[in-house]
Amino acid sequence: MYLGINLSHDSSAALLDKDGTILYAVAEERISRVKNHIGIPLLSIAEIFNNFDTGTLDKVIIGSHDHLTLETVNRFLSQEKANPSNPRGRALDPFPGFIGVTNNPKKELIQFLRTASKLKACPEVEVIYLNHHDSHLGCGIPLLGQESGLILSLDGEGDGESGAISIKMRKQKMVQLARFSSLDSLGLLYAAVTKKYNFKPLHHEGKITGLAAYGKYSKMVDELMKFVAVKNGHITLRYSKKSLMQILGRASHSFGIKSTMPVSIDDIIEMIYSADGEYPDLAFAVQFVLEKSVAEIVAYWIKKTGVHNISLTGGVFANVKVNQKLSEMDEVNNVFVFPNMGDGGIAIGCIWSWMENRGLPISSNAFSSMYVGTGQETRFEYQTSEDLRTLILEENTVSNAIAQDISKSMVVAVQELWETLQFS
Repeated sequence: MYLGINLSHDSSAALLDKDGTILYAVAEERISRVKNHIGIPLLSIAEIFNNFDTGTLDKVIIGSHDHLTLETVNRFLSQEKANPSNPRGRALDPFPGFIGVTNNPKKELIQFLRTASKLKACPEVEVIYLNHHDSHLGCGIPLLGQESGLILSLDGEGDGESGAISIKMRKQKMVQLARFSSLDSLGLLYAAVTKKYNFKPLHHEGKITGLAAYGKYSKMVDELMKFVAVKNGHITLRYSKKSLMQILGRASHSFGIKSTMPVSIDDIIEMIYSADGEYPDLAFAVQFVLEKSVAEIVAYWIKKTGVHNISLTGGVFANVKVNQKLSEMDEVNNVFVFPNMGDGGIAIGCIWSWMENRGLPISSNAFSSMYVGTGQETRFEYQTSEDLRTLILEENTVSNAIAQDISKSMVVAVQELWETLQFS
């Protein structure tokens, strides 16, 4: 069996059989109740060990942070408030017993996993790091089935990249076509607009997608297009990327001197923003440019390879309008989107990618169901204001009951309950 771990936001863990079939997958936030939990999924790992005999665990694969720094590890292990699954007190001593032993961040983290998590039950198991976007690409492999296809990953940033694209031909190994730098990130461009609206970047991008529907084509679209280009299937954002130019540019800005060349992705948005436009128009602009740019990337590689199926992974493809745009392209036959396209899916994708790289066959039923958790069923305690009665309702009936009572001007409250059920 293989254990996959995601340390990025939406931290998660997954257990897969040796043929790549998902046995169990869980996001840390489901247990910690901290939205978009960041860091080491200790509770998820424990949950897997509680439900499976991991005595035959063969590999542990960490699906990101292939370029891990000591600073990042310290940040992971010291986020006591953000990550309640971490033992208390680690903010004061991030590596109890390990500081000064080595300056190898990967070794430090592996040592921590072996002692602080239930991996201590498997002291000899090998721990492997895999590149962030290779892990994303792995999510797209089983979705193609026996068909040939392009696998495209796009997000904000991971391991110094914002995306990658590969081709998977029938019964052949996946072949890399292109990699995209984090300096040219469409995901971070979208996040900059989220920030401009005073929402939380890399967290509230869905609000921008919704707001874009109320906007219109304005001069901000044309201005933004001046800084975004797709050439030969690669995305390029035009701004000063050299450190010296960025320092000089920021210094000029501090003295009120305007430049024609932005010095950061955030600066691009500041430069194209127009107070003359209506409130939703900036959201419309970045959504328009995102759809156009991703479509141009896909069109180029379809023409280059002659392959017309695409499998999509990475946080950018949480944007349903982009996915719709691609599905409507004449050049595209089929579009597949991995259900957890964000970093939470990396815990699964890193294993599939690792297997693919080593020529290990992945079962055709590796991903056959969205049910990848425990034998639990959600029920709801439902209260209404009429007589403060409490009802226990099944998940598939609670929405109808709420809608009916709200239509009668009643006030309702819903509390989630959990009942553990045994499945034969």
